[in-house]
Amino acid sequence: TVLTGAALLNHLPDRPSRMFSLLVAQEGLTLQPPDLRAIVDGVKSKTLQNDYFWICDGKYIVTTISEQYFCARRVNSTAHDGEGAIIACITGFILITTYEGSLGAAAKAMAVTGLLTEYLGQHS
Repeated sequence: TVLTGAALLNHLPDRPSRMFSLLVAQEGLTLQPPDLRAIVDGVKSKTLQNDYFWICDGKYIVTTISEQYFCARRVNSTAHDGEGAIIACITGFILITTYEGSLGAAAKAMAVTGLLTEYLGQHS
């Protein structure tokens, strides 16, 4: 499998920050809305790349930013090839995907995440 986990948040950027985004669905991850506050706040303020953030027990740092994506590597990974995460901003949603591996795995995970964001963008 390309992705080791995915979570979809219903997110409205103009919603007050004290209101957590609604966790719509998740697979392979066990996230709770309070755990997502740093990610949501970072996406909202466009400062996610300024500090570490957590996904489950993984500590991540953003390594690449594009218009719609934040790509991050896990800094406390026990996997031989490492682990990463992609956070995609779609109108009305934030999609978080995780993967295990290095450059090849990251490219495949980005392709799958791109397909998911395209699908969600058409249906939002």
